[in-house]
Amino acid sequence: NDGSSTVPLYYSFDLHSDSSILVQGLGADGNTYYALGKWSLAGTAFTAAITASNLSQAGAKQTLSAVYSSDKGTLSSGVVMGVGNNYTATFSMERTN
Repeated sequence: NDGSSTVPLYYSFDLHSDSSILVQGLGADGNTYYALGKWSLAGTAFTAAITASNLSQAGAKQTLSAVYSSDKGTLSSGVVMGVGNNYTATFSMERTN
């Protein structure tokens, strides 16, 4: 975001045991965006590198980082950074099955 107040938007990670990740998010424009990439976990440090795969964002690269809590099944203090631009956003997540 640009630092202004925003309405929370839907954002989900589908993590696979082969370290692949599918990200699905609802944009402020009402469109659903998808990205694919690889994720890793070292202790409590979660990281991922993803590439958008649809609509006007196709090919856009982002990095993700967050703090993982195995006790709570959460990611906190999450940051999404655009690669090659000044885009930054924050997120938090809770595990659902």
